[in-house]
Amino acid sequence: MNALGLQSRMMEAHLLGIEAVLAVSGDSAAGTDQPGVSGVFDLRSEGLIRMLDSMNRGMNMAGRPLKQQANFSIGAAFSFRPASPDLQIRRLEKKTALGARYAMTQPLFSADEIEQMMEQVRHIDILMFPGIFPLISSRNAEFLHNEVPGIYVPAELRKQLARFDEVADQRKAALEYTAGLVEKNFFLY
Repeated sequence: MNALGLQSRMMEAHLLGIEAVLAVSGDSAAGTDQPGVSGVFDLRSEGLIRMLDSMNRGMNMAGRPLKQQANFSIGAAFSFRPASPDLQIRRLEKKTALGARYAMTQPLFSADEIEQMMEQVRHIDILMFPGIFPLISSRNAEFLHNEVPGIYVPAELRKQLARFDEVADQRKAALEYTAGLVEKNFFLY
């Protein structure tokens, strides 16, 4: 949607009592199966965060007063890369400065990675929600690791799942792994 359409939708969301908004840029329309469709990117995530924060202060994008202030809890996406976290951390700092109050990550499959991320963003005044995604099979793990940008499934976990011939056994092992990840990390912070 263009910026005016997004502002209108966010005003509708406010009137409907929707308060939590995860502000993301979205995917390009080029990958759709709809011929002739083009993407509109008047606002990327930072612009949407700025607009929502403005609405929380009772102003529209043009700086004119709204009839009432919104009360959005503004979220941001955060792509943590342990090998090169600096760029993404700077982006998260900017999103926080613009008004984001919580961040959600892509799925993370390593306790060490989650701990490292939490340590490196500790200085940022934002709630962090590490993405937890229970895998359903060895094939699922390989697909996510090899085909979905931004998702890294550790080799040891992929090998662990591949040891089982039956998908049901792979799923059980993956769920046990995920439960252990949740228990280990979510009570640390």
